[in-house]
Amino acid sequence: MCIAIYKPAGKHIDDATLRQCWESNPNGAGFMYAASGSLTVCKGYMKFKMFHVAYCAALREHPEANFVLHFRIATSGSINPMMCHPFNINPHLAMVHNGILLMELPENSPRSDTAIFVDSLATILPDGNIPDAYLPLLDAYAEVNASKFVFLNSDGHATISNEGDGIWDEGVWYSNRGYRPLRITPQYTGKGRSLFSSVNSDDPDMLVERDWQCRYADGDTNMDEDEDEDEEECSLCGLIFARCELITIGRGRYCPDCGSVVPPEEEI
Repeated sequence: MCIAIYKPAGKHIDDATLRQCWESNPNGAGFMYAASGSLTVCKGYMKFKMFHVAYCAALREHPEANFVLHFRIATSGSINPMMCHPFNINPHLAMVHNGILLMELPENSPRSDTAIFVDSLATILPDGNIPDAYLPLLDAYAEVNASKFVFLNSDGHATISNEGDGIWDEGVWYSNRGYRPLRITPQYTGKGRSLFSSVNSDDPDMLVERDWQCRYADGDTNMDEDEDEDEEECSLCGLIFARCELITIGRGRYCPDCGSVVPPEEEI
Protein backbone atom coordinates (compact mmCIF):
# COMPACT_ATOMS: atom_id res chain seq x y z
CA MET A 1 0.00 0.00 0.00
CA CYS A 2 2.97 2.32 -0.66
CA ILE A 3 5.24 4.01 1.83
CA ALA A 4 5.68 7.74 2.34
CA ILE A 5 8.74 9.12 4.12
CA TYR A 6 9.58 12.54 5.55
CA LYS A 7 13.32 13.05 6.04
CA PRO A 8 14.15 16.34 7.76
CA ALA A 9 17.45 17.99 6.93
CA GLY A 10 20.37 16.41 8.76
CA LYS A 11 18.69 13.02 9.16
CA HIS A 12 19.81 9.92 7.30
CA ILE A 13 18.17 6.97 5.51
CA ASP A 14 20.63 4.20 4.71
CA ASP A 15 20.74 2.43 1.37
CA ALA A 16 19.45 -0.84 2.81
CA THR A 17 16.31 0.92 4.03
CA LEU A 18 15.75 2.58 0.68
CA ARG A 19 16.17 -0.80 -1.05
CA GLN A 20 13.70 -2.41 1.38
CA CYS A 21 11.14 0.30 0.63
CA TRP A 22 11.56 -0.37 -3.09
CA GLU A 23 11.35 -4.15 -2.75
CA SER A 24 8.07 -3.79 -0.87
CA ASN A 25 6.70 -1.15 -3.26
CA PRO A 26 8.20 -1.68 -6.72
CA ASN A 27 5.71 0.20 -8.92
CA GLY A 28 7.68 3.45 -9.09
CA ALA A 29 9.24 6.03 -6.82
CA GLY A 30 9.81 9.74 -6.44
CA PHE A 31 10.88 12.48 -4.05
CA MET A 32 10.62 16.21 -3.52
CA TYR A 33 12.49 18.97 -1.74
CA ALA A 34 12.55 22.74 -1.52
CA ALA A 35 15.59 24.96 -1.98
CA SER A 36 15.96 28.72 -2.40
CA GLY A 37 12.21 29.20 -2.28
CA SER A 38 11.55 26.73 -5.08
CA LEU A 39 9.84 23.33 -4.86
CA THR A 40 11.37 20.52 -6.92
CA VAL A 41 9.44 17.31 -7.65
CA CYS A 42 11.35 14.35 -9.08
CA LYS A 43 9.26 11.30 -9.97
CA GLY A 44 8.69 8.51 -12.45
CA TYR A 45 11.61 6.28 -11.45
CA MET A 46 10.61 2.75 -12.47
CA LYS A 47 13.97 1.19 -11.56
CA PHE A 48 15.59 1.43 -8.14
CA LYS A 49 18.98 2.40 -9.54
CA MET A 50 17.47 5.35 -11.41
CA PHE A 51 15.77 6.54 -8.23
CA HIS A 52 18.84 6.03 -6.08
CA VAL A 53 21.20 7.92 -8.37
CA ALA A 54 18.82 10.89 -8.65
CA TYR A 55 18.01 10.99 -4.94
CA CYS A 56 21.66 10.81 -3.83
CA ALA A 57 22.62 13.56 -6.29
CA ALA A 58 19.87 15.86 -5.00
CA LEU A 59 20.82 15.10 -1.41
CA ARG A 60 24.47 15.97 -2.05
CA GLU A 61 23.49 19.22 -3.74
CA HIS A 62 20.94 20.24 -1.09
CA PRO A 63 21.98 18.77 2.28
CA GLU A 64 20.11 21.55 4.05
CA ALA A 65 16.74 20.63 2.51
CA ASN A 66 13.86 18.62 3.92
CA PHE A 67 13.05 15.67 1.66
CA VAL A 68 9.81 13.73 1.14
CA LEU A 69 10.08 10.32 -0.55
CA HIS A 70 7.49 7.88 -1.86
CA PHE A 71 7.58 4.28 -3.07
CA ARG A 72 4.45 3.04 -4.83
CA ILE A 73 2.61 -0.22 -5.02
CA ALA A 74 -0.40 0.29 -7.27
CA THR A 75 -3.89 -0.18 -5.85
CA SER A 76 -5.61 1.89 -8.54
CA GLY A 77 -4.58 3.59 -11.75
CA SER A 78 -1.96 2.56 -14.26
CA ILE A 79 1.59 1.60 -13.42
CA ASN A 80 3.58 4.28 -15.21
CA PRO A 81 5.81 7.28 -14.41
CA MET A 82 2.89 9.73 -14.39
CA MET A 83 1.12 7.92 -11.54
CA CYS A 84 4.20 7.98 -9.32
CA HIS A 85 4.18 10.36 -6.37
CA PRO A 86 4.69 13.21 -5.50
CA PHE A 87 1.85 15.09 -7.20
CA ASN A 88 1.93 18.85 -7.65
CA ILE A 89 -1.15 20.60 -6.28
CA ASN A 90 0.18 23.91 -7.55
CA PRO A 91 3.69 25.17 -8.38
CA HIS A 92 4.38 25.79 -4.68
CA LEU A 93 2.80 22.74 -3.06
CA ALA A 94 2.95 18.98 -3.65
CA MET A 95 1.95 15.85 -1.76
CA VAL A 96 2.43 12.10 -1.39
CA HIS A 97 -0.15 9.62 -0.11
CA ASN A 98 -0.07 6.23 1.59
CA GLY A 99 -3.40 4.40 1.71
CA ILE A 100 -6.55 3.87 -0.33
CA LEU A 101 -9.14 6.63 -0.57
CA LEU A 102 -12.80 5.69 -0.38
CA MET A 103 -14.01 7.08 -3.68
CA GLU A 104 -15.66 5.74 -6.79
CA LEU A 105 -13.26 5.44 -9.70
CA PRO A 106 -14.21 4.77 -13.31
CA GLU A 107 -13.69 1.14 -14.26
CA ASN A 108 -10.09 0.52 -15.41
CA SER A 109 -9.27 4.16 -14.70
CA PRO A 110 -5.71 5.02 -15.77
CA ARG A 111 -5.61 7.64 -13.00
CA SER A 112 -5.21 6.69 -9.37
CA ASP A 113 -7.30 7.79 -6.40
CA THR A 114 -4.46 10.11 -5.34
CA ALA A 115 -4.29 11.81 -8.74
CA ILE A 116 -8.03 12.48 -8.65
CA PHE A 117 -7.84 13.73 -5.05
CA VAL A 118 -5.07 16.15 -6.02
CA ASP A 119 -7.33 17.61 -8.72
CA SER A 120 -9.85 18.45 -5.99
CA LEU A 121 -7.20 19.97 -3.75
CA ALA A 122 -5.91 22.16 -6.57
CA THR A 123 -9.25 23.99 -6.67
CA ILE A 124 -9.14 24.93 -2.99
CA LEU A 125 -5.38 25.35 -2.45
CA PRO A 126 -4.31 27.90 -5.05
CA ASP A 127 -1.02 28.78 -3.35
CA GLY A 128 1.71 27.03 -1.42
CA ASN A 129 0.21 27.36 2.04
CA ILE A 130 -2.39 25.12 3.66
CA PRO A 131 -4.67 27.33 5.78
CA ASP A 132 -4.69 26.35 9.45
CA ALA A 133 -8.44 25.80 9.27
CA TYR A 134 -7.90 23.00 6.73
CA LEU A 135 -5.45 21.00 8.85
CA PRO A 136 -8.02 19.22 11.06
CA LEU A 137 -10.14 18.48 7.99
CA LEU A 138 -7.20 16.87 6.20
CA ASP A 139 -6.33 14.92 9.35
CA ALA A 140 -9.90 13.65 9.66
CA TYR A 141 -10.13 12.73 5.98
CA ALA A 142 -6.83 10.86 6.12
CA GLU A 143 -7.83 9.03 9.30
CA VAL A 144 -11.25 7.91 8.06
CA ASN A 145 -9.56 6.54 4.92
CA ALA A 146 -6.77 4.83 6.92
CA SER A 147 -4.39 7.04 4.95
CA LYS A 148 -1.52 9.43 5.51
CA PHE A 149 -0.66 12.54 3.48
CA VAL A 150 2.63 14.43 3.44
CA PHE A 151 2.64 17.92 1.96
CA LEU A 152 5.71 20.01 1.19
CA ASN A 153 5.67 23.66 0.11
CA SER A 154 8.28 25.81 -1.58
CA ASP A 155 9.48 27.14 1.78
CA GLY A 156 10.44 23.59 2.76
CA HIS A 157 7.66 23.27 5.33
CA ALA A 158 6.22 19.77 5.63
CA THR A 159 2.73 18.95 6.89
CA ILE A 160 1.78 15.36 7.76
CA SER A 161 -1.89 14.42 7.96
CA ASN A 162 -2.68 11.52 10.31
CA GLU A 163 0.90 11.65 11.53
CA GLY A 164 0.13 9.50 14.56
CA ASP A 165 -0.49 6.43 12.41
CA GLY A 166 3.10 6.56 11.15
CA ILE A 167 6.43 5.88 12.87
CA TRP A 168 9.23 8.24 13.83
CA ASP A 169 12.51 6.32 13.71
CA GLU A 170 15.83 8.11 14.35
CA GLY A 171 14.32 11.43 13.33
CA VAL A 172 12.73 10.18 10.10
CA TRP A 173 8.95 9.68 9.71
CA TYR A 174 7.68 6.57 7.89
CA SER A 175 4.01 6.07 7.05
CA ASN A 176 4.17 2.34 7.89
CA ARG A 177 6.60 -0.40 8.91
CA GLY A 178 7.40 -1.44 5.35
CA TYR A 179 10.86 0.14 5.63
CA ARG A 180 11.98 -2.59 8.03
CA PRO A 181 13.43 -5.86 6.72
CA LEU A 182 10.73 -8.50 6.63
CA ARG A 183 11.31 -11.95 8.06
CA ILE A 184 8.41 -14.39 8.12
CA THR A 185 9.53 -17.70 9.57
CA PRO A 186 7.48 -20.83 10.27
CA GLN A 187 8.24 -22.05 13.79
CA TYR A 188 7.08 -25.55 12.88
CA THR A 189 7.55 -27.66 9.75
CA GLY A 190 5.78 -30.55 8.08
CA LYS A 191 2.07 -30.27 8.80
CA GLY A 192 -0.21 -29.11 11.55
CA ARG A 193 -0.69 -25.75 13.24
CA SER A 194 1.97 -23.15 12.41
CA LEU A 195 2.72 -19.72 13.76
CA PHE A 196 4.14 -17.11 11.41
CA SER A 197 5.63 -13.88 12.69
CA SER A 198 6.96 -10.72 11.11
CA VAL A 199 9.82 -8.93 12.85
CA ASN A 200 9.05 -5.70 11.00
CA SER A 201 6.13 -5.18 13.37
CA ASP A 202 5.88 -4.68 17.12
CA ASP A 203 2.16 -5.44 16.88
CA PRO A 204 1.28 -8.90 18.25
CA ASP A 205 -1.72 -8.93 15.91
CA MET A 206 0.75 -9.46 13.08
CA LEU A 207 1.24 -13.05 14.32
CA VAL A 208 -0.69 -15.36 12.03
CA GLU A 209 -1.65 -18.89 13.09
CA ARG A 210 -3.18 -21.32 10.63
CA ASP A 211 -3.46 -24.98 9.63
CA TRP A 212 -1.31 -26.06 6.72
CA GLN A 213 0.37 -29.04 5.12
CA CYS A 214 3.28 -29.11 2.72
CA ARG A 215 3.02 -31.81 0.09
CA TYR A 216 6.48 -32.96 1.25
CA ALA A 217 5.26 -33.38 4.84
CA ASP A 218 5.70 -37.17 4.68
CA GLY A 219 9.38 -36.80 3.91
CA ASP A 220 9.23 -37.25 0.13
CA THR A 221 11.40 -34.45 -1.20
CA ASN A 222 11.69 -35.86 -4.73
CA MET A 223 10.05 -33.89 -7.48
CA ASP A 224 9.18 -35.30 -10.89
CA GLU A 225 10.27 -33.35 -13.96
CA ASP A 226 6.67 -32.54 -14.82
CA GLU A 227 6.30 -30.81 -11.44
CA ASP A 228 8.96 -28.17 -12.14
CA GLU A 229 6.32 -25.54 -12.80
CA ASP A 230 5.37 -25.74 -9.11
CA GLU A 231 8.79 -24.39 -8.10
CA GLU A 232 9.69 -20.75 -7.63
CA GLU A 233 12.96 -18.98 -6.95
CA CYS A 234 13.26 -16.02 -4.61
CA SER A 235 14.81 -13.11 -6.49
CA LEU A 236 16.38 -11.78 -3.29
CA CYS A 237 17.95 -14.79 -1.54
CA GLY A 238 17.94 -17.32 -4.42
CA LEU A 239 16.07 -20.03 -2.51
CA ILE A 240 14.21 -22.52 -4.72
CA PHE A 241 11.04 -23.69 -3.03
CA ALA A 242 7.69 -25.30 -3.81
CA ARG A 243 4.73 -22.95 -4.21
CA CYS A 244 2.98 -24.78 -1.39
CA GLU A 245 5.72 -23.48 0.93
CA LEU A 246 4.94 -19.83 0.20
CA ILE A 247 3.88 -17.83 3.24
CA THR A 248 0.60 -16.04 2.49
CA ILE A 249 -0.71 -13.21 4.65
CA GLY A 250 -3.71 -11.41 3.20
CA ARG A 251 -2.90 -10.82 -0.46
CA GLY A 252 0.86 -10.90 0.18
CA ARG A 253 3.06 -13.83 -0.87
CA TYR A 254 6.45 -14.13 0.85
CA CYS A 255 9.59 -16.24 0.51
CA PRO A 256 9.60 -18.87 3.29
CA ASP A 257 13.29 -18.18 3.98
CA CYS A 258 14.07 -14.46 3.74
CA GLY A 259 10.51 -13.08 3.82
CA SER A 260 10.82 -10.95 0.68
CA VAL A 261 7.75 -10.31 -1.45
CA VAL A 262 7.11 -12.90 -4.18
CA PRO A 263 5.22 -11.55 -7.23
CA PRO A 264 1.74 -12.89 -7.98
CA GLU A 265 1.70 -16.00 -10.17
CA GLU A 266 0.53 -14.09 -13.22
CA GLU A 267 3.66 -11.90 -13.03
CA ILE A 268 6.08 -14.84 -12.84
